[in-house]
Amino acid sequence: MIKNRDSLKAKASNLSKKTNIPNKYLIQNFMFEALLKRISKSRYKDKFIIKGGLLLSSIFGVNLRSTMDLDTTIKGLSLDRETIAKVINEIISIDVEDNVKLEIENIKDIREEELYSGFEVNLKAEFDGLKTNLMIDITIGDVITYKEVEFKYNTIFDNETINIMTYNYETIIAEKFESIISRNIDNTRMKDYYDLYMFVNLKWNDINKDTLRKAIINTSKARETLDYIDNANKYIELISDDSRLKSLWNSYQNNYEYAKDIEFVDTINAIKGISEIVVPVGA
Repeated sequence: MIKNRDSLKAKASNLSKKTNIPNKYLIQNFMFEALLKRISKSRYKDKFIIKGGLLLSSIFGVNLRSTMDLDTTIKGLSLDRETIAKVINEIISIDVEDNVKLEIENIKDIREEELYSGFEVNLKAEFDGLKTNLMIDITIGDVITYKEVEFKYNTIFDNETINIMTYNYETIIAEKFESIISRNIDNTRMKDYYDLYMFVNLKWNDINKDTLRKAIINTSKARETLDYIDNANKYIELISDDSRLKSLWNSYQNNYEYAKDIEFVDTINAIKGISEIVVPVGA
């Protein structure tokens, strides 16, 4: 266990040199892991379904995916400000003997393109005088095919295992694929392209293709975008020819060392591979 701020800063510095991930991301990761430990020890551990960047960082490795926030969907709880504040306060008050202090700074409403409603919870985190801010997006109503899974999250510094509930691979891919196809040239989230490339190239053998097909269909039905998915190949061609998206990918490569050897066409080929599983939808 990390005892003090000097130990944490030294470990972060060493890992930063190995991974090319900035210290601030690694220290923030440490604080997020403190939150995950508390969730896993709480009576709400089965109600918080983790998704997004922090999960992907654990799946691919912190050297291959960085993040600045935690995304989660909840089930079996009311999604209102009072309930969220009560639940988060109960979770962060759990003592796991790691010397991390967490405190709610504010709670904001979020609404992402009418797909999700929920709350953005901003936390102040402190470890031995070292302070940072954490952001958690909490939503409800996500379609998970077929269900969430228990995931063994390995902490980045002390290699502890935290058991948390998460999206399965197939649902993660389905949401990102649906977003890329339905929004096509308007989807400027290059991390979505990167993540699909990584799943296809690193985790493809771990993915149930029948479940993936069903997950894409279920997600698209819920978002009322099934027609886009049925015509995915047309939109993939539109994306692959778009100069603005190519430029955005070049910027992503420059900002993230782990993407520098991946060309935009490589991400397109990964998306095509996923498309082959689901198109045509009615088949």
